[in-house]
Amino acid sequence: MKVINTKTNCVGCTRCIRKCRVNAMYMENGQACISEDLCVLCGECIKSCPMGALFYQSDTRKVQSWLEAGRKVVLSISPAYYAAWEHFSGRQVITALRQAGFSAIHETSEAMAAITSEYADFVSVNAMNNIITSYCPTINRLIQVYYPDLIQYMAPIKTPISAHGEYLRKKYGDDAIIVYAGPCYSQAKEAMRVENEKAIDAVLTLEELHRLIHRMNLNVTNLPESEPDNADTGIHMRYTTAGGVIQALRLHKGFPDTHYTSFHISGLGNCMSVLEEIQKGYYNNCVIELSACAGGCVNGPAKPKHGSGTKNNLLLERDFTSDNVTPDFVKDFLKTTTIGCLYYDRSVDLPMPSDEEIKDILKTMGRANKLLELDCGGCGYPTCRANAIAIHQGRSTIDTCIQYLHNKARSLSGFILEATPNLILLVDNQLKIREFSRSCQLTFKVTPEEAIGKDLIELIDDSDVRWVLENKTNIKNREIELIGYNKWVLATMIYLKFEDQVLLLMVDITAEKKKEQEEMKKRREIAEVAQRVINNQMMTAQTIAGLLGETTAETKVTLNKLVKSLLGEEGGDQ
Repeated sequence: MKVINTKTNCVGCTRCIRKCRVNAMYMENGQACISEDLCVLCGECIKSCPMGALFYQSDTRKVQSWLEAGRKVVLSISPAYYAAWEHFSGRQVITALRQAGFSAIHETSEAMAAITSEYADFVSVNAMNNIITSYCPTINRLIQVYYPDLIQYMAPIKTPISAHGEYLRKKYGDDAIIVYAGPCYSQAKEAMRVENEKAIDAVLTLEELHRLIHRMNLNVTNLPESEPDNADTGIHMRYTTAGGVIQALRLHKGFPDTHYTSFHISGLGNCMSVLEEIQKGYYNNCVIELSACAGGCVNGPAKPKHGSGTKNNLLLERDFTSDNVTPDFVKDFLKTTTIGCLYYDRSVDLPMPSDEEIKDILKTMGRANKLLELDCGGCGYPTCRANAIAIHQGRSTIDTCIQYLHNKARSLSGFILEATPNLILLVDNQLKIREFSRSCQLTFKVTPEEAIGKDLIELIDDSDVRWVLENKTNIKNREIELIGYNKWVLATMIYLKFEDQVLLLMVDITAEKKKEQEEMKKRREIAEVAQRVINNQMMTAQTIAGLLGETTAETKVTLNKLVKSLLGEEGGDQ
């Protein structure tokens, strides 16, 4: 199961790629993706995403259903909780969690106390050149994946979450549900490890814990404070602050006066720098505490957003100053829990390109020589060469290079402005010309260099463009006569909201217009001829009608006379 997933609302801004220190992010079909075998779960991608497109696979609903069902749910909570809240105290949170239905609540500092004892014993009997603490799951994964040659220096000791999960399982039985709550995402991956499958049933972030309390309508600010179910663990509560392991070791009564020098480093980038320096042999006889989050776990990516890591540090350092854990508890813990742990080479064998292949990729990116390798870091990689290697390995694409995209866009827009037969103008809100295609030069007899900066009115009537700017509405397919240029165009005017400009696209329809006019002229001529024919026909008809009328009258008179004559003769015979 994935720990971090991507939603479909990713806009492809590549911010997560730039923030990822180990370059485990890549773009595919315009969406951010994560190489799980390369990810160390530092959480920077989730923190940096402006769209919330990257999200943690939450166990909140599962835990809530267990609580509502009245199951025996035992919580292991990171000491970072103690000062992570804005309007209420850590001890009020303990009360709220009990009301939420947790059967028992233990601070993970219990395990840290036992681990401190184990660290002290390990340092006292070990002859390793350097010792790197192994309490931070992100750092452990970082070394195993990216610095496998340094695994030899890792203290073979479990993380607190692993040890504490096993301890609580044995303490509360197989029917108990063990939930861990902490300020980072890598602990979820830690719980998925084969050796921890039976120890941890679910993982919540402190931010999710805060939401769970809110969802269950618990008014924490009015609750009394209460203590967790473990004894006071003293300075081990400060494991979650930068240097907390070293401080606990120095205070530990069994910590020997050895030849080792101890120091701590926090922040993933700083830790990577130190690991590279260890590879180069810069350090000898050192106990090195490494924490992926700057300032320690109190600044974890999954703490409540309103929490201040600096304030958390101050509160933890103020309230927990001594080693209050009894030796008997530590002995009991170590008897019932396996503390030892082995770490393995988890590096990924990625294909390395040859120098020629790198040069070819750089050339495609527009980096044909060393001077053009800007190493701006916009792609997420420290150098253009590093990005070229990632492209060869399929972990990046040429489109992650901002300068390449910029040049491509300029080249494409330049090509369009140079090659298109249509007239293209870009006009700003002052009605001044900002872009002017080469085809416009043939029509307006002005070069692009001369046109840019001119008022549009100097070339054509600007009333339509002015209307578009005022009404912020497009005009489509309007026939316009360019008076003075003997041309007709079909104009579309598009309002560009963010730039407050108008893109004026004009298709020359002069030939069609002339053809239309010629056809109209022919139609008129045909109509005139037809009208003349009709008029002539009417005149002929009228003439014929007149002649027919006269002839008919004469015939009528003659026939009447004939009839009378015939009738008169017949009357005489009678």
